[in-house]
Amino acid sequence: MLSGTGISAGKVRTRGRIIGESMRKHFFAALAACASGSALAAPGNLADGGQFSSGHVTAGFMLPLAQGNPGLLPQSLRSDQNIRTNILDLPSLAVEIGESDNFVERFEDIEDRIDAGVSNQQEAEQLRDDAEAVFADIARDGYATIDLFMPVPALPVVFRAFDGVISLHADVAASVNASVIDAGFRIVEDNGSFDVETDSAALLRSGIFQRVGVGYGRSLMDWRLGSFIGELQAGGRISLIRGDLSQVVGAIDSDDEEDAFDRIEDNYDRNEESSTGVALDAGVAFVADQFHLGLTLRNLLPPEFDFGPLGVDCGSLSGGDRADCELEAELGAQGLLDLNRSFRQETQGMIEAMYAVGETGLRVFGSLETNSVENIAGDDYQFLSAGLSYEGPWWAPNMRAGLKQNLAGSKITSLTAGITLFRVLNIDALYALDSTKVDGSSAPRNAGVRIGFSLPL
Repeated sequence: MLSGTGISAGKVRTRGRIIGESMRKHFFAALAACASGSALAAPGNLADGGQFSSGHVTAGFMLPLAQGNPGLLPQSLRSDQNIRTNILDLPSLAVEIGESDNFVERFEDIEDRIDAGVSNQQEAEQLRDDAEAVFADIARDGYATIDLFMPVPALPVVFRAFDGVISLHADVAASVNASVIDAGFRIVEDNGSFDVETDSAALLRSGIFQRVGVGYGRSLMDWRLGSFIGELQAGGRISLIRGDLSQVVGAIDSDDEEDAFDRIEDNYDRNEESSTGVALDAGVAFVADQFHLGLTLRNLLPPEFDFGPLGVDCGSLSGGDRADCELEAELGAQGLLDLNRSFRQETQGMIEAMYAVGETGLRVFGSLETNSVENIAGDDYQFLSAGLSYEGPWWAPNMRAGLKQNLAGSKITSLTAGITLFRVLNIDALYALDSTKVDGSSAPRNAGVRIGFSLPL
């Protein structure tokens, strides 16, 4: 129970249960927001459309995406087309987990020993040392993140106008990250009996971003680049984004009958903060018959979104909610938690290239993000991608495959693959080459899938 700022570890609940229940509840809340149609658009680490598996590169006859180069919008329409639209995308979903092997089982072993109790100071010291070792590891390397992306049905749509091509986007992105704050364990003696106390806690950060945007791209002039003769194209995109962000702390144990993940779920709306921002992207590209080279600058006007404040007005709460609030304030005072956090979508550049191999239908593509940016949990992402795609007649399966490396943060390397059937059904997947152990079995550190339907007008 709470004692000053300490929390009795005698009833510690496993981090695996906290994360599993909390992320599942918040993920389905985000999914419901997508399905409702009231959520409109958002940025995240997932690429949308066929570029889910091509690293944001416009490689082949794909609908444009809200993270791609707006200067390449003219490439999304054939010469005889005036309009093209999406039909329906199911939610794109990706999961990433930390590299702390079997952290749930290791924590449960500590929990079992705590439940069994200690009879003397020596056992208490051993238990404290073991618990600190486990928490130090899972707080450093144990986390789980779920990312979701989905366009509103029938979007994006692209059409010719004003001597160029216009795109309209409306979509939603959601991200949920669960981790642990390690505040150490300590031994407390009371009339010859011993107990272990801790300020350690579960931490959940989540965001749902709603976005509407319009892009425009056109050819500027004929251009020559080495032996290639083509056109210089340019474009821009402006997006209005609403972000609903929340960070929630759940004390590992409290006097409240509700479990930590139940209180996190109850407190999500109370801690949620809504804010709105405007994002501006720009892109230029050289386009020849068999080659293109492009540069995209995302978030030239970096939008910033606020999390709800933590550790304030605790006296108006009761039970476990008050205990969590007071713990938030204490963790803030210890410098272990930012009580007034914000999320800023920093400016990021991306260089991309695509080369078509003669008349074979094969394309080689690659992209490099020029700097790292953070997600809502503060994890860094900077992707290097490369791969091959094949695009043939409408009746032949069009395929793409590649590698995607995070040059920052987790440094995870993933395989990507996709297939398009009859230019209507699109299936894309992502699977990490890096693995960790979950429940004693090897599992990829990230995996993702996207299924969508487009209309080749």
